[in-house]
Amino acid sequence: MRLHDLFRCITLAFLVASLCGLVVPRHAFGWSDTTAPVNPLRPNVERKTITPQTPRALPQHPVQQVSAEGPILETAFDDPSVLKTAPDTIVSPRTDDAVEEPELIDGSGEVIYEDGEIIYDERLGGFHGHGLGHPHHGCNSCFSGPCGAPHHSWVHLEYLMWWTKGMSVPPLVTTADTLANASLDPNDNANILFGGDDIFEDLRKGGRIRLGFWLDSCQRCGIEGEFLGLHDEQEYFQANTFDHQVLARPFFDVSVSTPGFAVQEVSGAQLAGQVEVNATTRLYSGGIRLISNQCCNAWGCAPCSDGYCGNIRRDFLLGYRFTTLDEALGIREQLNTVDAGATQNFDLRDNFVTDTQFHGIDFGWQWEFVKCRWSFNLLTKIAMGVNRQVVDISGSTQDAIFNNGAFEIQTQTGGLLTQPSNIGNYSRSRFSVMPEIAATLGYELRPGVRLTAGYTFLYWTNVVRPGDQIDLSVNSEFLNGASSATPSRPAFNFRETDYWAQGLNFGIDLRF
Repeated sequence: MRLHDLFRCITLAFLVASLCGLVVPRHAFGWSDTTAPVNPLRPNVERKTITPQTPRALPQHPVQQVSAEGPILETAFDDPSVLKTAPDTIVSPRTDDAVEEPELIDGSGEVIYEDGEIIYDERLGGFHGHGLGHPHHGCNSCFSGPCGAPHHSWVHLEYLMWWTKGMSVPPLVTTADTLANASLDPNDNANILFGGDDIFEDLRKGGRIRLGFWLDSCQRCGIEGEFLGLHDEQEYFQANTFDHQVLARPFFDVSVSTPGFAVQEVSGAQLAGQVEVNATTRLYSGGIRLISNQCCNAWGCAPCSDGYCGNIRRDFLLGYRFTTLDEALGIREQLNTVDAGATQNFDLRDNFVTDTQFHGIDFGWQWEFVKCRWSFNLLTKIAMGVNRQVVDISGSTQDAIFNNGAFEIQTQTGGLLTQPSNIGNYSRSRFSVMPEIAATLGYELRPGVRLTAGYTFLYWTNVVRPGDQIDLSVNSEFLNGASSATPSRPAFNFRETDYWAQGLNFGIDLRF
């Protein structure tokens, strides 16, 4: 199994797992939105379990008892012996100057009191009432306050040290002791100066920024934007007649008269010149997503000096993502004749430019584990959408002849590997997926300031790259000025591959 086939299998398995997380009830995994964690920072909280055969426990002050039929039965005080209730009776607290008329509830479930007030009833679907949450955030829908350390917005800045998948390049420049030896199959020739392997395999540096804010004061729903970019990488090669006695560019001649491997001479007995190869790559990505909390458990502990210890939360992510990969590869020959009787200069250029743009829906899961000052974040998500693939191929040959004290310049379409048969701008759209896995470890220096270090792996299917669009088969009739030839080579066909980027992230997380 090839490597990209393995990653496609992993992507499919991850997609199935993500969908299962959406459709399988949370209680199947032990998660429940109606499970209320006890916050040790609120000591006046008391839990009770109510069953149809057990009346709800009385707070320690006068209460009014209501039967299923509605009339008042009697008034009870702190003495439990005075209390008389029916199995299906609910008891509500009251103060000396007010009486609450509760509705009747059947069934069993967990009930939580704070200062004698019912703030959570599992039979009614969870939290209700007033006075809930963190006192400084006006939260009225979560028992234990915000899910995590209280904050309303955040900024996460990261320095990236990543590696990306290399770009395959065919043999483009060769040398040998004689021109005849340089004409051999370049794949068997040990003197390949450029090409025949991958480029863009070095460490690349970059940055990423995440900005977000909560839509509610309980930190259950929020919006986050992200943008990342890697520093542009360049591969540059140059060789000339001062360095190599024989300098050549290999190709496979498909003309009917002289088929086989051949070279275009760059330097030799009658020519002097140089050849340059310049390749660049650029990667950037961004998006915006909605954060929806699906599970949260918070707790406190003695070792934490600020009173807040940690939490475990699981968030569902849904949003939009775009990613762009721009790459180019250019080859330039500059040749000069060395005959004493004439001066003639040639300038040949072959240019291959590709652009892959991804637009799609991004969704997945994010887990956060916080223990005092330490935190661990795990991100698994996948984007599904469309790649817009664009390939631009261009080339030219400029012939400058010195005649009567001036240069006469002639320009024709096509260089060596670019000819009328493949020159043009081509585009199409293809389905693509982009899974991402990331793990981040954090340490809180002070409340709201956290240092982070982590790892990210990003995979991207069906991208186009310049090296894959080069066809080494050339009909030599084009080199003699023909506008058409049979067979018509070099030819263009979309060739796509998969792409990945991975590496280390170091950053600072600021929460406000």
